[in-house]
Amino acid sequence: MMKKILLMLLSALMVLPSLTACQKTPESPIVVGKDINKLIDSAIPSGSAEQSLAEELQTPERLKMQLVSKGGKLTVNVDASVVLPQAEQMPMIRVGHGHFTQEDAKRYAHVLLKGAIPLDPKNTARTKAQIQKAIESLQKLKQSDTLDKYESVQEIDDAIAQLMQEAANAPEVYAPYTHQFQPLSPDNYIALSAALDDATVSSLFAEYKRIEYNKYPERIAALSSILAGPPISSAEVVQKEDLTQETGITPEEALALSMKTMDELEIEGFVCSGQRAFTFPEDGFSIYEFMFTRSIMGIPINYTNDDGCEFDSDAIAPTWAYEKIRIFVDAAGVSYFLYNSPYEIRETVYENVTLLPFPEIQSIFERMVPVVNNFYDEYGRECRMNIHEVKLGLMRITEQNSKDTGLIIPVWDFMGTYEEEGTFFDDAYTSLLTINAVDGSIIDRGLGY
Repeated sequence: MMKKILLMLLSALMVLPSLTACQKTPESPIVVGKDINKLIDSAIPSGSAEQSLAEELQTPERLKMQLVSKGGKLTVNVDASVVLPQAEQMPMIRVGHGHFTQEDAKRYAHVLLKGAIPLDPKNTARTKAQIQKAIESLQKLKQSDTLDKYESVQEIDDAIAQLMQEAANAPEVYAPYTHQFQPLSPDNYIALSAALDDATVSSLFAEYKRIEYNKYPERIAALSSILAGPPISSAEVVQKEDLTQETGITPEEALALSMKTMDELEIEGFVCSGQRAFTFPEDGFSIYEFMFTRSIMGIPINYTNDDGCEFDSDAIAPTWAYEKIRIFVDAAGVSYFLYNSPYEIRETVYENVTLLPFPEIQSIFERMVPVVNNFYDEYGRECRMNIHEVKLGLMRITEQNSKDTGLIIPVWDFMGTYEEEGTFFDDAYTSLLTINAVDGSIIDRGLGY
C-alpha cells in the first residue's frame, strides 16, 4: 500500500471529525527530510519517567473521526483503539546485518526435520508411494473437470500411464543418507530434504540471511498468496480466527506449539506480535500463522505486511528486508517456518527518547493520510480506508548512504483495512500510515525510511 511518500503537501484537505469541521491546509511540509544525523540530534534523551507513557503522551483510549480527500475519492474512517507498549522507556538502537551460521543450520535441521529420514539431494528417484500420490492427484484433477496445465483429458491419461510405468521400477523406501553441512557465506547455501514417510518429502533451505523450512513443498503454490504481500480473502484462501474444527487444535494450543518451537531453536529476544489463521478450500488444508518480531527493552517491533524491499531508483540506501519470523501450524505441528534478515544489535543510541505528544501525531495524521500516496483523486478511483488500531511500537529504518546499519526507532502505525474499486484488502496487519514518533516525519515502510 505504501509506495513513495510525498515530501510536500500537495493539496488542501477536507477533515471531517465528529463535528465535520474543515481544517486549514498547512503551508509548510509535514514530512521532514530523511537525514538520520538530524533525527539523532533531534531525539532528545528523556529522563526517568514520572508519569505513565499514556499521561506523558496525552493519548486517548480511542480515536474516532472521518477524513475525506480534496477530490472526494478517498475516505478514511477511523474508529480505533490506541495501543501503547507496556514500557516506561522508548529507546533508539543502532543495528546491523546479522547472518546465520553452519551451526544454526544444524540446530534448525535437528528441530524442524526431527524424525524425518535424511535424503540425498543428488538422488531424485521417487518411491512407489510418492508416485502413487502423484497419480491420485492427477485422477482427482481429471474428475474435477479442470485441465490445469494439460490440454486434454487424454493428456492427463497419458501422464497417469507414464507414472504407473515409473512406479513399476521405483524403490519401496529411500536410500539411507547423512545430511552434509558446510559453512554459510553470502555466496553459498545449504539445501536439505528429508522424508516424513514414503510419500512426503520436507525441505530446509539455509542461506546467509534466511532460513526456510517447508514440511509440505506441494503446498507452496497455495501459500504464495499469503507469503508474498498482504493476504486477500478469496475463494482460494479464507482468513478465519479459529480453526479448531478444521485442524483439531485451538488457537491457544497452536500458539503454545509455535513458542515451544522458538525455544527449541534457541531464538531469544522475540515475542509473538501477531497471529491469524487461513483455510484453503480448494487445496484441502488449513493453517494458523504466528508472527514473531524482536523485542527491545520489553518493546516489540511492530509487525506489518511490508517487507522493506521495494525498489526505488532514487532510494537513499540499498534495500534491506525487515527481520521477521513466521511460523505456520496445522494439525500435525509446524508445517512452515521462515526467519528472514536477522539483525545484529550494534549500540544503544539512547535508552529513552522524548516523543511528540499524541495530539501532534494526530494532527499530522489528519493532514497527511488523505494525501500520502493518494492517486485515487487523480485517476478517479474510489477507496475507503478503515483504521481499527493506532499502535506505538518500534521499527527499523535505514540510514542514508549506509548499507551496513539502520536505526530502530519509536513509530506510530495506523493499522487497518481498505476497499479499492470493489476489492477488499481485509488483513489486519496493513499499516496505512506510519509516523516517526520522535520528529513526526512520515515513513515509507515499503522503502524502509
